Amino acid sequence: MAKINHDNYLDVVDNVWTSAKEKGIMHINSEEQSFNGQKFTIKGRDLINFGTCGYLGLETHPDLIANSIELTKKFGTQLSMSRAYIRPTYIQELEELMSQIFDGNKVICYTSTSNTHISVIATIIKSDDLIILDQQVHFSVQFPCKNMKLQGTEVKMVRHSNYEMLEEMIRENYNKYNRIWYMADGVYSMHGDLPDTVILKNLLDKYPKLHLYFDDAHGMSWDGKNGAGYIYDRLGVSERIVLISTLAKGFGCVGGTAIFADPEMYRRTAIFGGPLSYSHPLSPANVGAAIASAKIHLSNDIYTYQSELKELMRYMNMRLKEKNLTNISSPSYLFYWKWVK
Repeated sequence: MAKINHDNYLDVVDNVWTSAKEKGIMHINSEEQSFNGQKFTIKGRDLINFGTCGYLGLETHPDLIANSIELTKKFGTQLSMSRAYIRPTYIQELEELMSQIFDGNKVICYTSTSNTHISVIATIIKSDDLIILDQQVHFSVQFPCKNMKLQGTEVKMVRHSNYEMLEEMIRENYNKYNRIWYMADGVYSMHGDLPDTVILKNLLDKYPKLHLYFDDAHGMSWDGKNGAGYIYDRLGVSERIVLISTLAKGFGCVGGTAIFADPEMYRRTAIFGGPLSYSHPLSPANVGAAIASAKIHLSNDIYTYQSELKELMRYMNMRLKEKNLTNISSPSYLFYWKWVK
């Protein structure tokens, strides 16, 4: 492959994405007049959709649609007011339901997961902390960390899921900082691979200054009790573990969530939290859908959805193996990939 000589990574992105657009595989305009989650109409052809992050298909669930319409009728299309002044009843209800999903831990709901990271990282991270980013942690985590670096917080990066490198960096910097934050994904969005929660739990026990910050947007709904997600099911939250999740993807609507066990972290974020206060709150339509989805998550129905999806995953992995197609998120491939590293 010829080298692309660009000074800025955005030039590389522009080059690759423009080429993909010209080949008709990105930035595609669909033509369907309604959508059930299964097919797109592209240039007159009905094509099966394999690109969704709506893992459970809840975005077309009749309860979500009906409650979205109901709250819009009751409250209009938006509340154009900062929640620093008013937290409307429907957002109170949603956050209480989300707290139930996460066993009573405090939850704040945002308009997006990206806004959640901007809000929480800027609030809880201090100048005498060290941030260590996994190389593959989502851009929505990396972006606010760049801003923290401008304000004097040290930010470093380790190779993806290289825990030996992580521990070495912790040891080297242990006496230099008040807290050390390792920031990672619960399910990595590019390869679908998972962090080793056993190793991370051992590192937490070994190094009291270590804190974990997870983006588990891709782990939400399809895994864990109440669909609380891959990371919460295995590590939970604590005074040293902060979890960011989502109302999008498997949850079936739009928005981000921050889950806190530390009451002071929650208080500081809730009192201001940057975009939590200076941007619009979630719309009534979206909160209506989220409330309906939360009620599904708190019922036994969520386990039926999870079981059905995992059976489809098993079938997909089997067929990929039959066709000898690479599946980098399969357990056997991940074992090999970690071993050769």
